[in-house]
Amino acid sequence: MNEQSRKKIAAKNHFHVLDLALLLLALFLIVGIWQRDNLRFLFEGERDKSSYSVSFSVSAVPPEAAALLTADTVLYTSTEEGNTELGRLLDDARVLPRTHLMPREDGEDVVEVFLPTGDLRALCDLTATFVCRGVLRDGVLVLDNGLLLRPDMELSAHTARGEVQIFVRAITENL
Repeated sequence: MNEQSRKKIAAKNHFHVLDLALLLLALFLIVGIWQRDNLRFLFEGERDKSSYSVSFSVSAVPPEAAALLTADTVLYTSTEEGNTELGRLLDDARVLPRTHLMPREDGEDVVEVFLPTGDLRALCDLTATFVCRGVLRDGVLVLDNGLLLRPDMELSAHTARGEVQIFVRAITENL
């Protein structure tokens, strides 16, 4: 066999980079079709979403404001897209005596307690908990709708009957 025919045979059997790229592409397509549900969960993070309880308080409101926060009421907040759902209240809001921190001259804080009375001008504090779905990462809860919640966060929330300023106290996972 002469040298020229050897070169032709070697050129025909030579493996090209383009062949490797096409084989890898075919392999990725087969694996992608086979694992499409798992890949969807990977990109959407659907498996990580859990149910969370978010405890919050409302300060310095009339005792009648507790009627806004009753069990199974949906709580919303306003965003650029419109009304965004925060979650559904677990139970009725609890009415607590209004507490107020007053600093003393020596720098220590003193707690003053104001008891709610039947007087319409009297103010109280409310506490309640709503349930929502999302992903908790580094202490920040990312809700299904993309809204971020974290402890010690204050935001405006409303129901179908009124608006309140809430202060997020704690976020716990429901098991």
